[in-house]
Amino acid sequence: MSSGVDAGAVEPPGPADPVERLLREYPELGVFGADWLRTWAPRAGRQIVRIAKVLRRYPWMAELVGQGPVAS
Repeated sequence: MSSGVDAGAVEPPGPADPVERLLREYPELGVFGADWLRTWAPRAGRQIVRIAKVLRRYPWMAELVGQGPVAS
């Protein structure tokens, strides 16, 4: 009797690193850099996803963030 699932099939492992997962799902977060994401992802994961959705809706914001701080 077969369960309909191939016994030899192996699912590819997902990214173990939460930052890799975030960058794969939301590439616009790359403007912040992996180090920044590694620092803040454990503390503010939901907020980072919300930021990513805003950056996806308004791509010009991602361009501004990517330019860095404004010199005064």
